[in-house]
Amino acid sequence: MKKITLFLFCIICLQNLYSQNIDFPDENLKNALLEYEPIIDTNDDGEIQISEALAVTELQLNFYYTNYNITDPTGLENFENLTDLDLYGNSITSIEVSSLINLEYLYLGNNSITGIDVSNNVALLYFDIYDNLITELDVSQNPNIIGLSFFDNTELTYLNLKNGNSSNISLGEGFYETPNLELVCVDEIDIFNPWEYQQLQEINASITTNCNFGDDELNLVSGFVKYDIGLGCDDVSAATVANTFVFANVGGYDYATLTQANGYYALYTTEGNNTLTAFSANSNFTFTPASEQVDFTGYGNQATVNFCAEANAEVNDASIVLLPIGGAVPGFSSNYQIVITNQGTTDLDGEILLTYNENLQTFIEASPSESTATNNTLSFSFTDIAPFQSDYINVEFLNAQPPTLTSGDILDFNVEVIPSVTDDNLENNEFILNQEVVNSYDPNDKRVLEGSQVHIDDAGKYLNYIIRFQNTGTANAQRVAIRDTLSANLDWNSLQMISSSDSYQVNIKNGNAVEFVFDGINLPYEDADVEGSQGYIAYKIKPKSGIAVGDIIAGDAAIYFDFNEPIITNEVSTEFVEELSVASSDFSAEVNLYPNPTSGVVSIQNNSALPIENVEFYSITGQKVLTSTSTQIDLSALNSGVYFVKLIAAEGTAITKKVVKQ
Repeated sequence: MKKITLFLFCIICLQNLYSQNIDFPDENLKNALLEYEPIIDTNDDGEIQISEALAVTELQLNFYYTNYNITDPTGLENFENLTDLDLYGNSITSIEVSSLINLEYLYLGNNSITGIDVSNNVALLYFDIYDNLITELDVSQNPNIIGLSFFDNTELTYLNLKNGNSSNISLGEGFYETPNLELVCVDEIDIFNPWEYQQLQEINASITTNCNFGDDELNLVSGFVKYDIGLGCDDVSAATVANTFVFANVGGYDYATLTQANGYYALYTTEGNNTLTAFSANSNFTFTPASEQVDFTGYGNQATVNFCAEANAEVNDASIVLLPIGGAVPGFSSNYQIVITNQGTTDLDGEILLTYNENLQTFIEASPSESTATNNTLSFSFTDIAPFQSDYINVEFLNAQPPTLTSGDILDFNVEVIPSVTDDNLENNEFILNQEVVNSYDPNDKRVLEGSQVHIDDAGKYLNYIIRFQNTGTANAQRVAIRDTLSANLDWNSLQMISSSDSYQVNIKNGNAVEFVFDGINLPYEDADVEGSQGYIAYKIKPKSGIAVGDIIAGDAAIYFDFNEPIITNEVSTEFVEELSVASSDFSAEVNLYPNPTSGVVSIQNNSALPIENVEFYSITGQKVLTSTSTQIDLSALNSGVYFVKLIAAEGTAITKKVVKQ
């Protein structure tokens, strides 16, 4: 009798359960279900019972079918026999689907969902969650999934595809508009098609088979690159090799870094067979070993690989760059850095000459100090710069006040390095900087020093970039990271670091995804230390061969202070042209001297709208040695050496150029 009573009690409970009305907090959702075709409310009582929900296998509640603008899907968890759920184009921020274990098709695109757990939905075949706000997406517990769309999730940082079948998942639009994606976990590294790999490269995302990937679990290859000066790289006499690539190729995917000033490198890479090589954009050297194999299983491994550089020939080659460390504002001081680098194979010493417009700027000081100073020229000396090494000179000027100097004016600089021996490559011995004057400037910016236009004849030369940053927050920043995705028109193998405000680590993934990391920088915030809150990184890189007239190299950078949202810099662009634009404000860029160097006649090419009335030649000591009003001037009577040419326009504008008399 007791068993019969218990059985009847269970039957009554089940009847009550199945006849129970479902609570839908969102009236829009309830109304959509009550008006749904085919009919769900079969007893026509204006409510949805659990029994009615369990009879449904498909729900099309997307924007096109209902247009109810559902915000809260609570209640749908009772539709446990659903195989197809479509909620596209609503305003949902969260959804619970763990009870819907029969789901095969789940469409949640174009909502505002910030997170979702599909680990219980093992039958899932197709899952669309594009155009949402999710930060992490994990389909590792969905072994049957064959279609996944997550594009336009701009907050997505982590994607786990490691479900035992990740190579067979179709990703639809791939990684389009997922700029913050950092890590993709897969069953095998080499699963994406070339288009998807390109997307990953552009957003600087890592691929791994370790889903618990963290900084303490990276594989690390480190070591030193040294220069053999005759007694071997193991000898204490071996010189350190800075600014040189070390690569790891893993299944066709490249990881790279650059050696620091002391020749040390730290290369973070993935598991698998890593082929290590060293390479320098400076073709004067070869490296041994030519390659080294390091096989990593899993993560958290470390290995040491050292490389030795040997000179192919004796080459003297000094290069020079002038960096604007800050903006040029009328009435305030501006800081610049001269960077001299030994690109050759012998130690170098010599002289540096910097010319500026003395009518617009007044020299304040330099560190190290100048050797001589005339009204518009500073000279410096340097000694014993070893191959691969650089020297730095910091210079400060006071800018004139309005109306002498106003926003939009151009400050013209010319800096030249003159080694004490014959330089085998004169192309990089001179650098011209045309800096635009501003009233204020963004402290987080990116600049290309060659400007918005480059003549096609100079397409084989370096473009020089500087990225500046400032901590405008309310606390010191312990870590600053700059992510700079290189234009497809730039040759990443030619990348060379020029200078930085602090010690940094370079991480490069598959060519164009470059990251500069300042770990432990402890960068003060602006209100505590205005000057100390600022920093910069500068590098140079060549365009790819085959660049043509009309091609444009453009790009911006993302600056991360600790774990805050990135600051996106301005976009800079450089177009390659046949004729440079004519602009009186850029007089210097429109006037050229040729041939240069010359053994006799030098001609003046003036593409500006300003006619040149007078030309004056000065020795490096500031003595005027020749004047002329012609556009073709015979220098055969002058001694061999460097001369400064002052070109004076009709309205009084004057610029200074340099010419070498052989």
